[in-house]
Amino acid sequence: MRDRLRWLTPADEERYRDWARRLAPYAVGLVVLAGLLLGVGAWVYFDYLAYGPTESPSAVESEYDVTVESGYGGYVVRPADQPPAGERVGLVFYPGGRVEPGAYVHTLAPLAERGVTVVVPGTPLNLAVLDSDAASPVIAGEDGVDSWYVGGHSLGGAMACRYANGNPGRVDGLVLAASYCDVDVSDTGLTTLAITGTRDGVLNRERFESNRRFLPDDATVVSVEGMNHAQFGNYGTQDGDDEATISTATAHERVVAALVEWLCAAGEAVGCGTQAGGQFVASS
Repeated sequence: MRDRLRWLTPADEERYRDWARRLAPYAVGLVVLAGLLLGVGAWVYFDYLAYGPTESPSAVESEYDVTVESGYGGYVVRPADQPPAGERVGLVFYPGGRVEPGAYVHTLAPLAERGVTVVVPGTPLNLAVLDSDAASPVIAGEDGVDSWYVGGHSLGGAMACRYANGNPGRVDGLVLAASYCDVDVSDTGLTTLAITGTRDGVLNRERFESNRRFLPDDATVVSVEGMNHAQFGNYGTQDGDDEATISTATAHERVVAALVEWLCAAGEAVGCGTQAGGQFVASS
């Protein structure tokens, strides 16, 4: 090629430059068009086609003694009767990938009824990986809360773990719902709860087991018999999941029961001594 270029005359070189100048706008246009198509495709898949709640988040106000309001790009579920100062607990719960924040309001409303301020923040394109710091504005904005916990479902749990790892002084504990940590929090002193379902067809079991080494030695691990991946929220079925053998209502009851038992063990006043959702589940 170089040998050929040596025989180009000045006129030939000018023609090539003119040809390149003529094509340059088209090349730029093609790059811009490809970027736009990619962006639109991502929005359609991760946002427009995201898993949404099967019922309005505000519907829980008629079922539980809580209030639901929009906030932080998602939802804030507050106990109707706030606990006294010094006993207020907050949970920032990161949604799973391609799942809208509202899909977790019904799951966690019973926890809010027991005195926990629950915030499910929104993230860009419903992907917590694009905003693992989503808990920061919540913690800064809810200054009446005394103890903060962060957690999340699936991808959201991994991002909550990253947040807890980077902000150990701002949070007291970590909740992993059908999720695992991809960073080491074993020496952070964070009280940790990991909940899985035995019918979860989405969670990578091998990764979950291998990454347990990243959790504190005293982490609580709970397995809910018959529960699948999608039942951590309230958004119907999910691609790749196994069929559950318990109802979604029962799954939610057992998740909240595990959360209450764990928070009580951590010293939080969340109606300890009474059952949450009918029964506690065994943990190890």
